[in-house]
Amino acid sequence: MEIEKDQVLRVIQQYLKENNLHDSLRALQAETKIQLNSVPNDQILHSIRAGKYDKALEILCDLDIKPKLLIDLYELIIKELIEMDEKQAARTLLRQTEPMEVMRNIQPDRYLELESLIAQQNPKLWQTDKQKLRNSIANELEKHLVIVDENRLLTIIGQSIKWQVSQNMISTESAYDLFKGQVPKAQFEDDAPVITLSKTIKYFVTGSVDGFIEENNMLMETACLCLNFSSDSEMLVSGAQDGSISVWKVSTGECVKTFSSAHTQGITFVQFAKDPSQILSASFDHTIKIHGMKSGKTLKIYKGHTSFVNSAVFSHDGSCIISGSSDGTVRIWNALTTECIQTINLANGELTSKGVNIPTVHTVIRHPKDESFIISNQSNYIYHISIKGKLLKHWKIEKSSDILAITISPSFEYIYVVNEKQDFICIGENQGNIISRINLKADIVGLKHHPFSNVIAIYTDDGNVSIWK
Repeated sequence: MEIEKDQVLRVIQQYLKENNLHDSLRALQAETKIQLNSVPNDQILHSIRAGKYDKALEILCDLDIKPKLLIDLYELIIKELIEMDEKQAARTLLRQTEPMEVMRNIQPDRYLELESLIAQQNPKLWQTDKQKLRNSIANELEKHLVIVDENRLLTIIGQSIKWQVSQNMISTESAYDLFKGQVPKAQFEDDAPVITLSKTIKYFVTGSVDGFIEENNMLMETACLCLNFSSDSEMLVSGAQDGSISVWKVSTGECVKTFSSAHTQGITFVQFAKDPSQILSASFDHTIKIHGMKSGKTLKIYKGHTSFVNSAVFSHDGSCIISGSSDGTVRIWNALTTECIQTINLANGELTSKGVNIPTVHTVIRHPKDESFIISNQSNYIYHISIKGKLLKHWKIEKSSDILAITISPSFEYIYVVNEKQDFICIGENQGNIISRINLKADIVGLKHHPFSNVIAIYTDDGNVSIWK
């Protein structure tokens, strides 16, 4: 199949026209010398045949129509205005429109005849039947117009994508860069300390105890306890106080999936797996589960914690799950078999044996570059643990105040801490030195770092979210 260049240019022009990019349309037509005489349907022809000219003239002014045809049309309209005794309108159309200016220059006698008809009391207007004139002009105009369905360019692109999906050339499970023709790669900003309060909220979404998610009016039936985006940011998963999980389409706010009895108690953590067809969740009911998006059923259950499970994340390759609980333990699970591979107890900056007073583990974060994890518990220590359960490093923040929550920068150059003193602290990962400390003068319930940029949201118990960068 051969497609002429002119056809491609007309499709582009049609897109510009539909999106009201008139300057761009005119520039492209001037440069290519290709005119676009397209209309979405034949309504303009029906209007002319019915003697309804207002909309027809509005459309025709943007089209490339031969002057002779426009002169005939305008002459017809002027005569019909005279017939309706709308002489002032007829005179304005005669004297102030471009087609009539052309008539005056090339056919002055015809122009003067129209002037005379406007001045007469009972002029003889029609030598031919008026309806025949309307039909004749509409039939001639039809030869110059191209009727094109709207959104032709987007339709062609959509058909192309469907074909590529059918041939397994691209997947609908991830984002797709149409311009580059590839799956886009996440663009990370260089790490820099987050120390400034920003008035701009960038890519954050919040959920509250009234069940309302502040993004396209998503509403849950009970309190929203946790949220997480899919890797392409197109889907959002939320966990509720009643043990249910909902999956939302971010662009529309539509709830596309609900797991009504995912857990018997409230959800503390939710996350899409590397394969977005699965969801990982943790709960007050002491369990961790994996749920299938397609089946709507629970696929795996991980049992062993003796208290609330506060956090759970996949390893990078998806083979393991690491969880932290109020029972003070960190557990490493075989994701496939649900077997607990190892149980880790952390206290006073070191691995310790069971039976010691172990503080609650509230945060488990996957290292951005390797198969290791950053863990904090209700103490003044932060731990770096390998996937094998080895203690790689620890950071001691202060003696007098327990850590409430932590997050890390995208490249793990900085660790951010909030504590019981209402302090927001930034430390350098390498030396553990405090880079900044800001007292927020509010009880902090959580914080979240944007995955690709130097932006942090801090949530306080007064219902506010402050954005820092």
